[in-house]
Amino acid sequence: METTEVATVFAPWLDLLPDNVDPDYKAAVRAEARATARAAQFAKITADLEAKLAAGAADPTIDPASLIAGATKLAAARTLASVAPPIVPVPQARHNSVVSMLQKPNPANFRLPHPPGFMAELVHYTRLHAQAGELPPVAGPLDLEAIKAYERVSAQAAHLWSTLDLLDGYGVGVPMGDFIRAWHDTVTNPAWEQLRTAIVDLTVLVARADAERPPAGSCGHGQHSDMRLQPAQLTEHHWSYQGQIRDGILVQKAMAH
Repeated sequence: METTEVATVFAPWLDLLPDNVDPDYKAAVRAEARATARAAQFAKITADLEAKLAAGAADPTIDPASLIAGATKLAAARTLASVAPPIVPVPQARHNSVVSMLQKPNPANFRLPHPPGFMAELVHYTRLHAQAGELPPVAGPLDLEAIKAYERVSAQAAHLWSTLDLLDGYGVGVPMGDFIRAWHDTVTNPAWEQLRTAIVDLTVLVARADAERPPAGSCGHGQHSDMRLQPAQLTEHHWSYQGQIRDGILVQKAMAH
């Protein structure tokens, strides 16, 4: 019996999985893929022979005796298909177990700083002091720059974080290979490192803006300069300066740390 070395790599997406995935799982997936591919080969051979024989049998100009060789080949093909290695599907539970092991970016590595202190002063003023006719806090150029940067980076963070939603979408009927490729492309996206850099730069900018603010007043709620707004959350898609004036949550500086 002649053998031919086949260079096909079955289920290449397995190479994208973490190193701690059970090798037996990988072997089982490749065995299923190999058997499935082999069955498809036999199915195609059988279908092609059946079509050829059917066309010959329907053609009155063809001598039926000439179809015997084709019929013999068809019988042989069917026999080969019947003794081919069975397709043993990998249980869904094993796929689910692997999916549960996949790592996501750690939220702790992408925490945004508190928004610029000017915003907290303005929110506090708007809610408690504006009605009394007091003068509002004044934003400096660096405050405005920091606010614009905060809006931009928070939107960048929320958009990138939302790409992880696909990790909650795996289930029966979803090809595991497609899912793993999508997972790998998502978590290795260079945009994650770009976001980390943007957050570091934003943190420095906000600190500079806060340091340059003039001393603020105080009231029964404490020093205005000690007030901060809660940081934007990674799932907060529409963080904005205007929205914080209306809905922002104030905390004292001591609590902010």
